[in-house]
Amino acid sequence: MKPKQLVNLLHKLDSFRDPKLDLEQYATPPDIAVSLIQHINYDVENLNNCFVADLGCGTGTLLVGMLLAGARFVVGIDIDQDSLEICRSNIATFTSSEMCYDLIQMNLRIGQIPEKLHGIFDLVITNPPFGTKKGTEGADVDFVNAALLLAKPRGGRVYSLHKSSTRKFLEKRFCRAEKEDGEFLRVECVAEMRWNLDQSYRFHRKQSVDIAVDLFMFERNRVDHG
Repeated sequence: MKPKQLVNLLHKLDSFRDPKLDLEQYATPPDIAVSLIQHINYDVENLNNCFVADLGCGTGTLLVGMLLAGARFVVGIDIDQDSLEICRSNIATFTSSEMCYDLIQMNLRIGQIPEKLHGIFDLVITNPPFGTKKGTEGADVDFVNAALLLAKPRGGRVYSLHKSSTRKFLEKRFCRAEKEDGEFLRVECVAEMRWNLDQSYRFHRKQSVDIAVDLFMFERNRVDHG
């Protein structure tokens, strides 16, 4: 499917009926989602062989996009059951029965990730809360930490969207040398994008606002010292 066709299809997905401010729920714009998927297609040798997790999948824009792009299996994880129900409906409506997925309700911020999910995903994608509202402080970092826990220790990659204003903080937070367990973490801002955020909550005074966002790539690399 061509990028423009995928953007048009993702525009047809149902979005949040009543977005929850305490979860900082904003639907990922289709053009942003497709740009992220294009970067992954460029970086990854064979998406058809990839086991993918979408953290904070919401109503499924990224998840549906990854399925249509050819990912072998996609697991969507979100704390909000209402969002997961919309996501499941979107998957049923816009993908084929041959496409493989699963949906899990889980709080990623308080260490509820079962050990059986640790280190098993080739790719983890996430559009986390920006962490700018009361009660969501630090959510962006928590989501990246959760994503790194799920990614394979040798070559597992995380692609995550963040406000450009937090770039230096994230680079300082996650750029690190070899840890005691022999793991290196590659961190790179691979794209700069413009997010046209539509009016979503009552306190929004403008019909839309333009936000600068970065697409970060984190890659786990474990080195065994023998």
